[in-house]
Amino acid sequence: MKIKIILTIFLIYFLKLNQSLIVPSQKDVASSLLFGIYGVSIQSDPCKTSYITCELTEPNNASSLQTVTYLNFKSNPNPSFYVIDEDLTVFTELFNITLADNIYLNSSFFNNFNKLTNLFYLYEAPILSKFSNIKIPTSLEIVNINGITVPLGNEWFESKITNLKINYPSGGFSIPKQLFKVNEFLTSLIIPITYNSSFPFNLAQMLPNLNNFEMDIFNEMDQPNYKNIIISSYGVFKSLLKLHLRFNHTSNPQLISFKQVYLNTPILLDLYITGDGFFDPSEDNIDLSYIKPNDFFVINLSYIYKIALVNDNYLRLPNSTHFTSGYCSFPLEKIDFTNVYYINVAYNQYTQQLPKIDNLPILNFLIIIYSNIYGDVPESYCRIQFIIANNNLDGKVPSCILCLGSDNPYARTYILPNPFSNFNKSSPSYCPSFNISKIDPKKLKTDGFDSLTIHGTNIGFGFEYPWTMIVANSILSLRMPRGVGLNQSVNVHFENGKVFTITYDYIGPSIFSYNITSYDDFPWFLLWGVGFDFLAENNVTINNQLFNFTKSIGGNNLDNAVGFEMNLFPNFTSGTQLNITINVANQISDQVTFYYLPQSINITEKKFILSYSGGSFEINGAFITNDASLVFVTINGTQCSISSYTNTRFTITYPPKNVGFDYVLILTVGGYRAESAVDFINGLTPTQTSTPTPTPTQTSTPTPTPNSTPEPSDDSKISISSNLKILVVVDDPLSPLNELNAIYELDVDQNNPNLNK
Repeated sequence: MKIKIILTIFLIYFLKLNQSLIVPSQKDVASSLLFGIYGVSIQSDPCKTSYITCELTEPNNASSLQTVTYLNFKSNPNPSFYVIDEDLTVFTELFNITLADNIYLNSSFFNNFNKLTNLFYLYEAPILSKFSNIKIPTSLEIVNINGITVPLGNEWFESKITNLKINYPSGGFSIPKQLFKVNEFLTSLIIPITYNSSFPFNLAQMLPNLNNFEMDIFNEMDQPNYKNIIISSYGVFKSLLKLHLRFNHTSNPQLISFKQVYLNTPILLDLYITGDGFFDPSEDNIDLSYIKPNDFFVINLSYIYKIALVNDNYLRLPNSTHFTSGYCSFPLEKIDFTNVYYINVAYNQYTQQLPKIDNLPILNFLIIIYSNIYGDVPESYCRIQFIIANNNLDGKVPSCILCLGSDNPYARTYILPNPFSNFNKSSPSYCPSFNISKIDPKKLKTDGFDSLTIHGTNIGFGFEYPWTMIVANSILSLRMPRGVGLNQSVNVHFENGKVFTITYDYIGPSIFSYNITSYDDFPWFLLWGVGFDFLAENNVTINNQLFNFTKSIGGNNLDNAVGFEMNLFPNFTSGTQLNITINVANQISDQVTFYYLPQSINITEKKFILSYSGGSFEINGAFITNDASLVFVTINGTQCSISSYTNTRFTITYPPKNVGFDYVLILTVGGYRAESAVDFINGLTPTQTSTPTPTPTQTSTPTPTPNSTPEPSDDSKISISSNLKILVVVDDPLSPLNELNAIYELDVDQNNPNLNK
């Protein structure tokens, strides 16, 4: 008997252990929903089904009750139709409601809608009843409604919803003709337009932050009791980036005027139009060139057959447009491609020739395939990359295609098949016009980030080749490897089978500065410059003594760096002159003279935020010396001046500069290097600083002028005063350190770089 009691108690405990404890007021409602929609037993734990998600009421207490947060009813019900009559307000933490097309919410749900104070998603919920004069929860942000049969009230446009999407309306649906409150929350609106709906004429004014606007337009004029659709809008869509217009496919569409919409979208980036209806033949030319996109403008036209462009209207597009068209039938010559960078046309049924591109200055790439295109391929096409396969082109191909021959992968894949008169699948390469006219630069950096630029005639399209085409068939860029020395050569194999040998040199080394840093408690002596060896150790001579420094790191517009462990370095006294050269592949740098400063030079500020319009700022730190002749400053490029100086602070005045980030300020004292970042921004008032007399500070650093200090070209030199000479160089912002393919790795922070062996 005892055994039976013990087993019974254990069984009860086991069952409770595997059953979640849902909030009691929610259990009956959740079970009723599951049973009514999917036939799930009311004895089942709702939280352990795939239809309901629960969370602990006390997240850090595993034994606390669970509450319903997600109703995931996107599977079709069994039976096939269900109306939710249950009171969902018992789910006080409900976050997401997702319903299948044939699971409906009744009017009682919306009578208590605002009690769902945590509801964020209402997704794919079909509506059969009241959908206006509703109090909407302030937590609700994303709404996706299917199959609506009732009017959509103004409150849906005046709530805190950010994304509102209405799909598949039927009789009885409409949207407001006018909005009455400015709503800064709604950013994405997808709505249907029917002949018995309407269009809020002041949409642009009332939704200032709308950036995505999509319309599904049902303009079938053969519908019973059809009324003309009128779409207009007052005000400017100040934030609109994406405008999509989808017309239902019909044999008798109404052509609708959208001029008040598309003429008020100054920053639009994406225009998508599918189906007949957009182009009203009563309108003048459609000019979108006033749009000033931040990047490139994308227009996509599809399934357009009845288009006003055939009536001598034309479409003018914004600068840097990517034009795409599919399954249409209209003449391409009616579109002004002047501002177009990229053309992609497929399945255009209108019989025509290839568009003329002679006066299209920025066109870079053209695709026209599976279209009713006939005639020649103009010679002007050789300056762009183009794909024209699977058309009816029956004329001649230009010289750049004859150069390739039909065995070339580019020609086989992108030019054929077409019934050309002078080119077919058996045509050999014929390229008498091939020529290399210029190659630059003649000297390359040793870091592997430089490229040779090759100019010529009919040099190819770059298809499956290890180079970058700058201008098709005319200019290509070939990335060169790391290396050193003079009289290097490379054989370049072109697509037409030609081989050309190019000779070039790597630049010789130059030393700019040095510093001492610590890594893993070991100090390192680093030299900074350009033209160092990235593939082998670097031979450095210091005061007539040879040292084997590490392979170089850095590059890609950053200075190169090589290092030597300080525990193997001579014990120089502070202030010792260091006469230094470096030998890279028998190219020896000019000798520089630095002063050995075992104390660190450093800048207190890690970054300076400066006005792009010019001004002055202070640099603080430990600069060891107050001897101005030992000091050099670079901020990468424009001339500046020094208005005051001590061994802990100086003031630099700088001219106007383009807005930009991560410029690099480099300070050297006696050759010792420290650096900081500089951002030039808009909106700061330049700080004008007076010129106080520097306060001398005692230092152990010697005062003689260096015998030789590295300097840029003479036009960069400026004299600040009779007793103070400063060199300031400003260039483009330095790009980040790209890769560290060396035995040693250096952190980008050159005040305290990390050197890994």
